[in-house]
Amino acid sequence: MIIYKDAASSDDILLSDMFDFYEVDGVLYEVDCAMEDVKNDEDEGKDEGEYEGEGEGEEEHDEPQKVNNVVFNFRLQPTSFDKASYGTHFRDYFRRIITSLKQSNASDEEITAFKKGASAHSKRILNSFDRWEFYTGESMDADGMVILLGYREDGTTPFLTYWKHGLTEQEL
Repeated sequence: MIIYKDAASSDDILLSDMFDFYEVDGVLYEVDCAMEDVKNDEDEGKDEGEYEGEGEGEEEHDEPQKVNNVVFNFRLQPTSFDKASYGTHFRDYFRRIITSLKQSNASDEEITAFKKGASAHSKRILNSFDRWEFYTGESMDADGMVILLGYREDGTTPFLTYWKHGLTEQEL
């Protein structure tokens, strides 16, 4: 199995090859997600009678919860931005990625391609800002990657967008 960690926080696993994803323009990865039912396990281990109003609403504890499978599996945390604060975050993040590319001896062509592609996609994101939801890794590191959740043209299929150069690959 290959996991992909946040290069900025390095402790957050953001993605793995257990999900199909594909590269977009050399700078992004997109992964289609699905809404799945997950059993609510928060009540496991409680003894009978520990619930308030014993016997009332027991079926509530058995109701599955609808979750986004990728968000759930990697414990991604929702966050929020207004357009200006996302733009500021992205500019700072963009600079950190370029610094990281230079430190890893990336070629000038690779750095130029990243700059061009990231600039084009950041404009697209900002132009459709209200259609995106934002997530961070489990640690909620302010310097880490902000993962974008959008919906395909059908309006119902969710997908996540990751910055390719902000991930480090690790084989398990």
